[in-house]
Amino acid sequence: MSMLLRLRAYDFAFPIAVLIWAGIAMALCTYGRMFILDTDYPRALAEYHLIVDQCVTEPRIITGDSVTRDGIDPRILGPNILNVSLGASNPIELYFELKDMRWCTPGPREVYIAITPHHFVYDDGYWGSAVRYGLLTQDEIQQVRDDSARLSDNLLYHQGRLGFNNAVTVWLKDHHAPTVYLPSIRNSLLSPRYEKNIALYNTMISNHGYDAKTPLGIEPAFPNKPVPTKVSLEGADKTFKPNPLATLYFNKILALLRKQNIHVVFFNMPISDLTKSVMTPEYAQAYQAYIERILAKYDNVSFVGGWFPTMPIRYFNDETHLNARGAYEWTEKIKDTLNSAAHTDASRHQP
Repeated sequence: MSMLLRLRAYDFAFPIAVLIWAGIAMALCTYGRMFILDTDYPRALAEYHLIVDQCVTEPRIITGDSVTRDGIDPRILGPNILNVSLGASNPIELYFELKDMRWCTPGPREVYIAITPHHFVYDDGYWGSAVRYGLLTQDEIQQVRDDSARLSDNLLYHQGRLGFNNAVTVWLKDHHAPTVYLPSIRNSLLSPRYEKNIALYNTMISNHGYDAKTPLGIEPAFPNKPVPTKVSLEGADKTFKPNPLATLYFNKILALLRKQNIHVVFFNMPISDLTKSVMTPEYAQAYQAYIERILAKYDNVSFVGGWFPTMPIRYFNDETHLNARGAYEWTEKIKDTLNSAAHTDASRHQP
């Protein structure tokens, strides 16, 4: 009899424990992401806070992907500019960031945009960042799904191959199910993240959206790490083949800003000399023609700088991102070009 009672107690205890664990996991995934997610989460949260959660008072913002986020120190450009670039983002995520922006500054306004060429081709952050971080609403996720289906595009959804397993996976991601966060929960138990994430978030907020390593005016040192030896996708790919969904949302960005009477300045971030040395002429020509063709449709857009500016590999953290010293040198180099493009169409590129 006692054995039977123990078995019945176990029968009740196990599902109760599972329900408690699921409840804790659900709470962490919804309200406690700062405890479990990596450092890209507080960075993205800070960018959204600067332009979505509060009224933007600066007349100029910079947006783009993680290359732009890490490679432009807005403090060097002046006191009236924010860098709200999102890590691992392509035009899809950037469109919704800008659509939700609340700008209260009167008078002329500028948006500077720099998107790494391979983010017009590939996606590496929609599910892992924008959706998982809770940056998009369910309506926005549905809009992306509808646009993807209309274009028969395979960037995010494999059209025609949405079997049961894939459909379940997509639903779990869309609805922030705890299973999507299990690796993050496990890693946060091994290495607590909350204090580091809060400190990084505060740094980003206080430095206009930039993860500053030194006070303004002090030149950062080169990192004490080996120089990267890999080339970026701009060098690895033989030609540039833009994705239809990314192209649609890039046009949506420019149309949205034109409707709001906002001047856009498009520029390119630097690649390493190592990548430049293996880049094919076909890739460079296809990318330039693609951007020229789109920008020519919008009278509110200026193009400044070169097509593939280059810096020595020692200025890079990896094959793609500038290190702190590289960001300092690059921002100093391009600041006059960017600042002179403000409130003027004089630098508009003529294809």
